[in-house]
Amino acid sequence: MSVFETKDRIGAYRIGDILGEGQFADVKDCTHPDSPKTFAVKIMHKDKIHNVNALLRINNEISVLKKVRHVNIIKFHDVIISSRLVYLIVDKGGTDLFEFFDSHLDGVQFDDAREVICGIMRPINYLHSLGICHRDLKPENILLEVNGDINRTQIRICDFGLCHQNISPHSKTLSEFCGSPGFFAPEMILFGGTYNGLLVDIWSIGCIMLELCLGHSEFCSSWMTAYDYNSIQRESMFEDSITSAVERLDLSKLSKEMEDFLRKLLVINPDERLFSGDLLRHEWLDDEKSVMQSELGGEESKVEENDGSGEEEGEGTGGKRRRSRDFSPNDEAKVRNE
Repeated sequence: MSVFETKDRIGAYRIGDILGEGQFADVKDCTHPDSPKTFAVKIMHKDKIHNVNALLRINNEISVLKKVRHVNIIKFHDVIISSRLVYLIVDKGGTDLFEFFDSHLDGVQFDDAREVICGIMRPINYLHSLGICHRDLKPENILLEVNGDINRTQIRICDFGLCHQNISPHSKTLSEFCGSPGFFAPEMILFGGTYNGLLVDIWSIGCIMLELCLGHSEFCSSWMTAYDYNSIQRESMFEDSITSAVERLDLSKLSKEMEDFLRKLLVINPDERLFSGDLLRHEWLDDEKSVMQSELGGEESKVEENDGSGEEEGEGTGGKRRRSRDFSPNDEAKVRNE
């Protein structure tokens, strides 16, 4: 069945300004005549889908967004497939954390950091309880709508293009090298290159928290150097650089509980890293309620049983922004094997 499609229209949706550009997709805002809200549409080009893995990533992203429902996860609204393009329509959101850092160069207040990290840990624990890992957690994929004080309910996780399903806590079945420098977990390169996607997410949250606490400039000088292009060419060199970066971290300005929590995220050996449920019980977060909601199926952690169609349009405001620091999985594989 054909669908009406022009440069600025797809079906009933009117496509607007560009929000972000990536290697495989563009993101623009869009509107629907039946809703007063503005949405975000991720436009994926079929001619850039060159292998089965790329096709599976698109299918995974759509499948996961249709399935999940959580206050801290970007909300799915529609998917439209034309002869050339795939249109994924979701909530449109506020500023991503990467842009947020522009006005917080020295980091954020520690109470604000707790709200942000809790707003990430809650939905990640929910996803993990469903066997879903994100694999691309970074500031660009964390949206924040600030209206006064920062609150954990203002956080939205977006961009599920590298997510994976059917992950168990004890499996190491993934081997695709993906993520972003400064945020991908050491086991992407070390420990044989196979990994558990749930634990990869935990490391990435630690990197996000580190940038929240240190500020962007100090984060780049004390952490990003461990992910230097030359360092990740050789396993032994990367192991030395990431180990040194962790050991050199000066976290003296953090409270004892906050530092302990952060160091439990940034554990190099994934076999010694904690899972999300244990971390939510940590005294710095003390978020037992979210653990129970994920385990029992609370109001904020609901799985959709249908295919995602027939949802009420126009709720929420979330969307993807730019991707300034990421590798594509193909590029990363080339770096790793050169």
